[in-house]
Amino acid sequence: MSGDDLIEGAAGDVADGRPVAWHALTPRARTASERDRLECLRIVATIADVHRSSAAAENEPRGEETLALEDAHADETGEAWGRYRLIEQVGAGSFGSVHRAWDPQLEREVAIKILRRHVTDDRLRDDLLHEGRALAKVRHPNVVSVFGVESHGDRVGLCMEFVHGETLESRLQAFGTSGAREALLVGLDVCRALAAVHHAGFVHRDVKARNIMRERGSGRTVLMDFGTGQRLDQAIRTGRPELAGTLMYMAPEVLAGQPASACSDVYSVGVLLYRLVTAEYPVEGRTIDELHAAHRAGRHTLIAERAPGLPMRFTRAVEQALAANPEQRCPSAGALLEQLAAADAPGETRRWARYVLLSGLSAGGVAAGLTLLGIVNTRYFNAILARSDFANEGPREWLYWGVVSSVAPVVLFTFALLAVGLLGVCRRLLVTSSSLASRCESASIESARRLHLDEAAAQASVALLLSTSVLIGAWWYFSPLLDGLLNLYPNVSMAASENLAFLSPEFEPYHQAYRASFIWVTIACVFSWYPVLKRALRTGEPLNRGVVAAGLAVTLLSLLLLDFPYRLLVHSEFEAARWRGANCYLIGERGDDFLLFCPEGQSPRNRTVSKNSADLERAGGKQNIFSSLANHR
Repeated sequence: MSGDDLIEGAAGDVADGRPVAWHALTPRARTASERDRLECLRIVATIADVHRSSAAAENEPRGEETLALEDAHADETGEAWGRYRLIEQVGAGSFGSVHRAWDPQLEREVAIKILRRHVTDDRLRDDLLHEGRALAKVRHPNVVSVFGVESHGDRVGLCMEFVHGETLESRLQAFGTSGAREALLVGLDVCRALAAVHHAGFVHRDVKARNIMRERGSGRTVLMDFGTGQRLDQAIRTGRPELAGTLMYMAPEVLAGQPASACSDVYSVGVLLYRLVTAEYPVEGRTIDELHAAHRAGRHTLIAERAPGLPMRFTRAVEQALAANPEQRCPSAGALLEQLAAADAPGETRRWARYVLLSGLSAGGVAAGLTLLGIVNTRYFNAILARSDFANEGPREWLYWGVVSSVAPVVLFTFALLAVGLLGVCRRLLVTSSSLASRCESASIESARRLHLDEAAAQASVALLLSTSVLIGAWWYFSPLLDGLLNLYPNVSMAASENLAFLSPEFEPYHQAYRASFIWVTIACVFSWYPVLKRALRTGEPLNRGVVAAGLAVTLLSLLLLDFPYRLLVHSEFEAARWRGANCYLIGERGDDFLLFCPEGQSPRNRTVSKNSADLERAGGKQNIFSSLANHR
């Protein structure tokens, strides 16, 4: 490269606001005149840096390229750009602006990065096309999606996904530093995004807090701004070295003039994590040369010195990502992902403690739920038989009846799970082995998408409709039995004989059908709502609270209808006895007294009798207390 080309290239970088590696250019000057001209350019660049720093909207270290947020311009807000309607300008740089826009064809918001009218540099247009091609090859939830590159008139624009949220830099300025756990989760998402970018054959070269968005609502972390991206297989540039990115995030080998790589992106992630938990940078300097000198001198502030309370596994992972020697650094984003995942995993002792704690909480929750079910069916049973004062039942008995009443539902639920799993396996086999089945599934998914059934809110509405329908259907079919249970009020001792006949063993098949039906209704409610709630928790999609509350109410009502008549319909056996020639049953005792139920007598059918009464004859053995009422229909 001639001296004139060297000076001209450096002058172009200064004019365009690009960083210049002066320490790499100076040795290339062949004459004293060229060195003097480079020194003059360096002074001009320093003055320009000071001017940019004073004019910056946010206080950032010298050399960190910023995208200043500006208010929407009156002459562009609402302006039509091709088929798009520009809503507002959300960012601006030296060569272009970023707009929130509306696409009327697809009915969605998009972000459009548009080059300014005065920009005629073909290389800048090529860079925009390059960014679009780079993004188009990456499909990952943590990487911003690009829709296309379009040209209208004398302006070129890159159309991409509009992410509603804020940058990590904005969050840092507004809320201060993050905890290790929050920063670690960000690091995991960024590493996943970079792994996808590197797999597509690109390096990002500008991973920083300002280029990472946190989506509002879902909490999704999105890597953005691929304007400085480069192909991995691109060799060292010939001629003058070209720096791209933000100086404080640059790996030391890149500052020294070596090409960017996946390993240098890893270094940038290390700086990002360091900054999130400390609000500082591991190596600091006002210019490229100062940063380069600081790296050579090893002036690196350990993360533990600025945030000593961080977990050791996290600090070790960050420091390894920040290793000055690339050979000592994680070689890829995937390798750093494994390091951070290991830092996220609890220690062996903590893992066992957490397992024991979760197991204990789960067992306690199950026991509490079963006890609650036992309370429901026991209280109803005792109230209907008017034996509450003669039944000495407590938590142990409640838990017992809760367990007994749940055996059949648990068995059927297990079979339902197995059936669903088997259907899933059959579906996969059918889709993978049959192109017709695959096309049918794709068509079904596309139809669901067009009907918005792939959204959690729509799925919640469908789940509510399904669960409510099956509950109403079962309620309608078994309304005679439910009406009979209501007609027992206030209790069987006072009810008419014809109102008790449906409780006799003659109707046992009907009772079993009632139980089985409401078991399946409850299972249908659970199976309808579980995937909806799981998706909403995983993706952060909002759900209508009223719809969720209604679904919970339907599920609880189906469980209540299943459980409350359990003892009355299934376990109504008591010891038989005769009192004054009448067939009776010992349904309770209190002190020296028995509570007798005499089904064939006149109401009230309950009698309180002394245990020592000469009129009482205990027959032994248990019978259904409603056996003799079958003929009273």
